[in-house]
Amino acid sequence: MIMKKLWHELKGNEKGQALVVVLCFLVIGGLTIAPSLNYAATSLNAGQVHKEKMQQLYAADAGAEYAMWQLAHNALELPESGQTVLPEFLLNNNAVNVVADNVSDNVSDLYRIISTANDNHSSTTVETYMTFEFSIDDVPWEGHEGNFILEPGEEYTGDVHAEGNIQLGENSTINGHCRAEGNVQLDAGATINGHVVCEGNVQIQMAEGAVINGSVISQGSVQIVAHGLIDGNVIAQGNVQLGPWTTITGGVCTEGNCQLGQEAVIQGSVHGAANVELGPDAIIGGDVHVGDTVTLGPGAQINGDYPLPYEGCLLSLIGEGCQILSWEIK
Repeated sequence: MIMKKLWHELKGNEKGQALVVVLCFLVIGGLTIAPSLNYAATSLNAGQVHKEKMQQLYAADAGAEYAMWQLAHNALELPESGQTVLPEFLLNNNAVNVVADNVSDNVSDLYRIISTANDNHSSTTVETYMTFEFSIDDVPWEGHEGNFILEPGEEYTGDVHAEGNIQLGENSTINGHCRAEGNVQLDAGATINGHVVCEGNVQIQMAEGAVINGSVISQGSVQIVAHGLIDGNVIAQGNVQLGPWTTITGGVCTEGNCQLGQEAVIQGSVHGAANVELGPDAIIGGDVHVGDTVTLGPGAQINGDYPLPYEGCLLSLIGEGCQILSWEIK
């Protein structure tokens, strides 16, 4: 009876209970809101710091890549055992300083690049070692007086340097690099498994189904008649003309015009001092830097940006492509 009476007294006297509940919630909120706000502020600060460090890393990496580009294009004088300090530049609110060292030995060319980005509060350094992939001047050329001619179906293994023309008959093959002081001509189904360099005022002509498994440098023009393939970059003083259903897997740099026939493909970027013209359903996979106009036929497409200003050839020449051996954040 006593417990029942006490229960009814407590139940009947509810005056002021709401105030107590509200005060309890205020106390709990006061105890938890400060740590919550502090956590949120810490998260925001951490996110900002991470963003700034990533921008700093990008800036340092850009400095290393700039030095590699300078070395690859012979724009940076770096004698044996020498060191070069590149001009400081500003990127992502960071001052970027780059030092390049020639640490080559008797076996191979080797370069060390140290790039540091600094925003006066912190710094990030990228150290890179690089070498050159291939040098055309190091090829053990086998010289040939006059023209070098392969009969249809014939195969030759070795690097060829011809004082005249190099001509491959139908379905013939050269397993090596080619250097000609005249023209280079491939008949239908012919293959060169190596790079091609034409030193004179020449023209490379490729018949239907011909293949060059390497890059091409010509002081004249480069022409692929139809269904041909160049598995590399093309650098030409004259025009570059791709017939229908032909492919260049790298980029193109030409002092003349660049013309793509029906369904022709250039997978890389194009740097053309004059006009760039795409036929029906032709494709350029990269950017187009042009000195004059860009014309697209029905169904043609350019996957990169265009038209961008032509500023000269930015493709690596044969023997000037670089290979990164290591990349480390300090």
